[in-house]
Amino acid sequence: MKVYYSGNFRGSGNQEEAGTQVVLGRSFEYGGYEWLVPAVYCCSQGLVLDICRKIPVEKVKAFYRKWAGADEEELTAEQRDLIEYESPWNFEVSFTLRVNGRTVIGDRSCGGGWQGFGEEAGSDMTGEAIEAYDLDRNSAWYIHRAYYRWGAEGQEEIHSLSILFKPEDEEIPCGCHFTTSAGCGPFKVPFCHPITGEEYRLSVRSCIGEILQDTPLEHEMPGIGKVTFPGNYCVMEYEVEGDKQLDGKIVVKDASEDDPAKREDKESLDGPSAIGFIIGADKGAAPAAHSRKTARSSMHFEKRKQTDWYISLKTVRYKPQEYQLI
Repeated sequence: MKVYYSGNFRGSGNQEEAGTQVVLGRSFEYGGYEWLVPAVYCCSQGLVLDICRKIPVEKVKAFYRKWAGADEEELTAEQRDLIEYESPWNFEVSFTLRVNGRTVIGDRSCGGGWQGFGEEAGSDMTGEAIEAYDLDRNSAWYIHRAYYRWGAEGQEEIHSLSILFKPEDEEIPCGCHFTTSAGCGPFKVPFCHPITGEEYRLSVRSCIGEILQDTPLEHEMPGIGKVTFPGNYCVMEYEVEGDKQLDGKIVVKDASEDDPAKREDKESLDGPSAIGFIIGADKGAAPAAHSRKTARSSMHFEKRKQTDWYISLKTVRYKPQEYQLI
């Protein structure tokens, strides 16, 4: 198998030499999974590292069974968050590589899955790696390919190599929903920690309807024409009572999607509006100037009397861990 720094699993379109393979064959357990780091490839621009995570096939099948009847177009934002959290294919972790005791710069990464069952067990994209590393074809695998650029010193001989697994925040819905209306008075919302079951309270302080100002809502888009984006939304201010460790970990989101943008002929474009591109911030939690937090609703063409919200918790499932590869 040839691996190029400027390519991905499908190779490179550039005229460059393939990386020199250094066989590692390091395996370990982390986060409830078996991992294999079979090899690293030394290229003139940097290093390419393959990191393979073995996933029990039954875990994949159970996930598919649970969500088999879900209609993707009818899934709520909360359900999508839950699917992302529960999916065995997702594992939110970053990889820091150290060469000869010095951290090298992470450039980019790509990844692909091998299902291990069914008529389409995997794609040609990952199939070559499955074969090259002699991985169990009856197991499910997710293969990360990470690229690290050489530092100012340029390419160097590898005497030691280690990798640090650093888990990242994931969002898990708490199962709590509540409704606000523009101008509503303060009230409290009880909710439970989705993992520990501990009870907390979210205090809604205010909810104010807003109209997007000083930002053009009409844009001329190539091949489409004039497009108009919605400009009505509301801002809710809240506090979370109880454990200070939850500060910054609670995310409050609008359960509805943004209204799709409209073309000049009044037709709606497919999918939600790219509002984040227009106003420079995604819906959900937004920073406040004090201990209180604010959340912004979805964008709509008409003012809405009520907004339905749900609560999610940012959590890190595992602790960082470093492994010596050479």
